[in-house]
Amino acid sequence: MAGIPIFVKPTAIGAILSSSHELAGQEASLLGEFQYAGLTWCTPALDGVTALITGDFGSAQAVNFAAVLGANAQAGTTWRFTMDDSATAVYGSTPQYDSGVLPFIAPGIVSGSGFGGASTGGFDFRSPGALFNGAYNAGPIAVPSTTATPARATYNSFLDIGATVTRRYWSLRISGHSGAFQAPFLIMGTKVQGSRYYEPTWGSGPADQSTISVSRNGVPDIAVGAMLRTLTLTLGWTTEIEFETQFGPLALALGKTLPAYCCFDPDAGPYRQNRTYYGRAVDSGRNKRDGWNRFSRDYEILSMI
Repeated sequence: MAGIPIFVKPTAIGAILSSSHELAGQEASLLGEFQYAGLTWCTPALDGVTALITGDFGSAQAVNFAAVLGANAQAGTTWRFTMDDSATAVYGSTPQYDSGVLPFIAPGIVSGSGFGGASTGGFDFRSPGALFNGAYNAGPIAVPSTTATPARATYNSFLDIGATVTRRYWSLRISGHSGAFQAPFLIMGTKVQGSRYYEPTWGSGPADQSTISVSRNGVPDIAVGAMLRTLTLTLGWTTEIEFETQFGPLALALGKTLPAYCCFDPDAGPYRQNRTYYGRAVDSGRNKRDGWNRFSRDYEILSMI
């Protein structure tokens, strides 16, 4: 654990102005269906062609962080994110904000990063997409191997913009991808991040959403559900200003039902993929004052990715 955790409440993506590549029923607008991981944007086979989406927030929005989550990215997949006050300049050669072409998987970790897909010796962690959309993260549920390192099934991009950009229009490009590109979420918004983090303990692990009941004769009735990841942590050492202007308003805005992005360790290291979560604070405590200029809150996040 090196970086200070960040949270982002996703901004509504607004209207899709253009989408160069999408399948019927899997349109680019689904990137803004933040409650449902099974609804995905999916392209036809790209195979060297760039997919371009442009969108309109409806009014200028503040953004200092962007990410595409849960995508079937490959080692060569790249992405580019831009913002502008003009609907045409946003996809031109000189937009007001331009991330440049970035590797989607950064750092470049393609396997051995935790939950995996249906690969040899690996396992499918039964994501909502795998269960509810056969074309997304499809594959058999295999027995976890104790000897082989599983490969990931999906990846998350990461763009810390730095200084906040406030513009009305945005664009997303996906390039360098073979076959169809697929992802459920596009996160754009402003970071909530404390200035210090010293907590020595945290926890993570699977939360099986399956149900089982056993009859009086010992016969099991099993309904297989998604295997979701969880994160439990305490954000201690929050200052009074951070509490009043960032974490307190975030808790009020989200409640238990609205999902948010959390990168538990945002530093560019080998575990950032594994420590990226997107879900709901299903069992979180109250904000507490622990001492002078020191506030804390316990979080338990049930992740959809």
